[in-house]
Amino acid sequence: MKYNHILSILGIIIAAISVGATVPEIRCKIISDSKVCGVTQKEVELITQTSIGESLAGVKIQVIAQGPPVVEHTDSNGYAKVRIPSKGEVRVNLSKSGYPSQNFNINLETDPSIVRIIRFDPSGQPEVQSVPSFPQPTSTGSSNSSTPKPPPAPTINNDLLTTSVKGNLSSQNEKERYYFTLGNPSNISLYLDEVENEALITLYTDNGNGLPGNEITEATATLYKPVEIEKILGSGKYIVEVKRRIEDTKYRITGSNYTKKINDFGSLGNEKKTDPSALNKDKRKQYYRFSIGNPGGVSLYLDQVQNETQITLYTDNGNGLPGNEITEATATRSQPGKIEKNLASGNYIVLLSKRGGDTPYSFSIKLSSQPQ
Repeated sequence: MKYNHILSILGIIIAAISVGATVPEIRCKIISDSKVCGVTQKEVELITQTSIGESLAGVKIQVIAQGPPVVEHTDSNGYAKVRIPSKGEVRVNLSKSGYPSQNFNINLETDPSIVRIIRFDPSGQPEVQSVPSFPQPTSTGSSNSSTPKPPPAPTINNDLLTTSVKGNLSSQNEKERYYFTLGNPSNISLYLDEVENEALITLYTDNGNGLPGNEITEATATLYKPVEIEKILGSGKYIVEVKRRIEDTKYRITGSNYTKKINDFGSLGNEKKTDPSALNKDKRKQYYRFSIGNPGGVSLYLDQVQNETQITLYTDNGNGLPGNEITEATATRSQPGKIEKNLASGNYIVLLSKRGGDTPYSFSIKLSSQPQ
């Protein structure tokens, strides 16, 4: 009996030592471990956000250092505090339903900031921003405490199809994202220009959580080669990312929903002619729609341009969008662009697009003949 009692006491001591050895302060009392002994713990504030700066609540945080992982969860503002060693690299894993697991490291020796803003990224490598500690809220007597409020997120253009945006990319800000929503299938164009060094533009679907989903297409702009992405897209939300390639660069990004801006001539009868107009950086293309009730000859005429401009005739795909290309022509300062074509009854779309610098133009369309 006495022997069993001694074994029981020894078991309790061993268990206590095993648990205590996982706590740095206790471990130092038990063994001499240069990696742990003398290392103090610091509180670090973590703020989790979506890629557009919206708070992410209920994120599971696992801090992996010495001993078993420390687990915390962010509150309704995406805020949580964790304790980590003041020396050495600490691994942090973030997980939330609907998002890929996010992983990053904290080393307070190389970056002593105790506040981190973490933006989730589909790659699993989040964007982590170190910021100064937030000031404590002033007590009003109505509550004991409140969650620190993160600094304003960088300005994000949520409607890229209505304006141009200028920005800068650097080693501290390697990419920016923009968003737009289509209520109906539309023909859209995205332009990236005014760069000093290579920059990549990528178009994605939205995955439903404000993050890039499937990649649709991408292109690279250079100092001498602006780029355009033109796509017919279905209704829904989309994300556009502009990313630095090697060197810092400024950029200008412009989006346009040409389907929304189409000019409808209606059914052709007498000659239809545009008011004086122009193509420029903010309006690089113009679409026109027309219909004919009976088969017949149609004449399209583009003149008064100062720089090369292309005119292209398409069928309508049934949704008010360009279908099959029928023919094209080019107008220059010295030579108008002309298209004469016999067409079946139906709906058609005409595209005017500048091929050189900004230019005024005059465009007309008429029925030229009836079939015999």
